[in-house]
Amino acid sequence: MSDKVTSIDRSPLAVPVILVVGDLRRWKKVGRQLPELQGFHFTGLADITAETLHRIAPDVVLSALFTADFDALDLARRLSELGFAGRYRALT
Repeated sequence: MSDKVTSIDRSPLAVPVILVVGDLRRWKKVGRQLPELQGFHFTGLADITAETLHRIAPDVVLSALFTADFDALDLARRLSELGFAGRYRALT
């Protein structure tokens, strides 16, 4: 993750900020490229910290229902422990 500070546009027409949590090492190992899409941020479970959530300020967090390293309950628990009160969606 970058240490650059960015301002986040919260106007009604702003692009939503989406945090995608997954197994980035595995994705890269099998040759998957992370897309560079406006408003999307990609991270692993270990990188979910209060500072990360504050810096990115996601409108929604997305993850797979199950991964080799964690499942949706693990991430939901971590988000709750860190005080995240936004939306979380687990996809199958």
